[in-house]
Amino acid sequence: MVYPVTLDGLRNYAEGLPADAAPWTEYERRLTLAWRTLLEGPAGRVEANLQAFLERHPCLLPGFRSMDIASGHCPYPAAVIRQPKLPELTTRRPDFCWIATDSERINAVLIEIETPDKQWFRHDKRRRGEQHADLVHARGQLDRWKAWFAKPDNRMTFLRQYRLMKWPFEGRELNPQYVLIHGSRREFSDHPDLNGLRGPLQNHDTFMMTFDRLAPSRDAMSYGCVQLTERGYEAVNVSPTFDVDLYHVDVSGFPSAIESCEDISSARKRYLLDQLEEARRFAAHEVSRFRNMINARIMDTSRREA
Repeated sequence: MVYPVTLDGLRNYAEGLPADAAPWTEYERRLTLAWRTLLEGPAGRVEANLQAFLERHPCLLPGFRSMDIASGHCPYPAAVIRQPKLPELTTRRPDFCWIATDSERINAVLIEIETPDKQWFRHDKRRRGEQHADLVHARGQLDRWKAWFAKPDNRMTFLRQYRLMKWPFEGRELNPQYVLIHGSRREFSDHPDLNGLRGPLQNHDTFMMTFDRLAPSRDAMSYGCVQLTERGYEAVNVSPTFDVDLYHVDVSGFPSAIESCEDISSARKRYLLDQLEEARRFAAHEVSRFRNMINARIMDTSRREA
């Protein structure tokens, strides 16, 4: 049985709002409750349920502005990427990737999710504080991705495959970051002496946290979820507070994703579809102005035409 990713009552609430208004406050409240219910129930022990829920609600995921220096830039392509392929890597793919950018860097934020019931450390007296097999396995995934990015040819392949060798990205340094979301804060509430062992497991490019750290971020409320195929970027899902960005012109399938989101009101769906068409026309030089809702930098038409 597929775990539900819709939020009860949100669409009815949204039907009473203007079409151009995203119901963030109500969405945040209902999403927080639904996320906590998932994590605390048996369905939260199934990684596929967590994956599907986060694909619909990417504002829960960390890293859209990188994991170290918060940038005001929009991630590319104004969406999180699900299960991004790293060519010729035979082990498991990352669960998610944000391509977070700033004026100097392209931060490929690769995210591995486990489940809230996984353990960080051993609790038995003889081996207390040793890394649990759950954690060893999960960290091994990150190490394989690090080894892949350590090869210069693979870095160039990533930039080329994910369409990052064009304006406005050329000349920026690729900076991979690795995120593990694993286990529950309850483990450290029950065993506070183990909490200090978490810090040494992290460094400048590796970030580890429990599922309790994930919370809705208003700054990520407008993003969708995409996948990269041989045909290019394709939309998978949009969030109930999704909005249109010019980056979305590089992605196929957003109209279908909007239509299939049960949490978006009928009037707002029509508004978003109209905005997608206007974005396409602007990118094709058919109209001279477009009110970009997420990434205002792309609206500089003089630079676009230079």
